[in-house]
This record gives sequence, structure tokens and C-alpha cells, in this order.
Amino acid sequence: MLPDIVSVVGDWKQCVLILISSLLSPLTDIKVSGYLNLAADFTHNFTDGLAIGVSFLVSPAVGAVTTLTILLHEVPHEIGDFAILVQSGCTKKKAMCLQHRLYI
Repeated sequence: MLPDIVSVVGDWKQCVLILISSLLSPLTDIKVSGYLNLAADFTHNFTDGLAIGVSFLVSPAVGAVTTLTILLHEVPHEIGDFAILVQSGCTKKKAMCLQHRLYI
């Protein structure tokens, strides 16, 4: 997923600098809803991973179906999370980098 983000942001170094500056910047530049969204997204992605793992323990077929359905539901979910981050005060580049950081 990193090459996709890098192609949108332009340079991986720029993305790293945005992430570092977001960690060092005061909390007032992003509304609380942005931080709550990131925390909820982390928890959501963690439970998605648990569901995928457990479904593969049941059977490979159930695991494949679960993985496909989670991938399909993640597309609109991540678009919504991106919109929430932008509305809470993030730039588009910063929102992309913050969302990508959850997957690292």
C-alpha cells in the first residue's frame, strides 16, 4: 500500500516528514474528532484482522470469503475516515499519511 500513498503524496520522504510534524505539532491543529476517528479506525482494523485470522482457522474457504467481504467494506469505510480527517482540520496529504500509518 505504501507505493500507492507515495504516488499520491509525491515522495515517501515528504510523507515521513508530514507524519513527524503531525506528531510534534500541538493538538489544536486537528479537532478531537480526528483523533477519535484514528483511534476507532485502529481498533476496527485490529478486529478485522482477528476476524480474518479466526475465519481461516475455520476453513480456507471461509477465510477467503471473510477476507473478500472485509476488503469490500473497507473501501467506503476508509473514504469516510479520510473525509472525517479532512473535516477535522487535516490537509489531504496529512490525512492520507495518518491513515496509512495505521497499517504499518
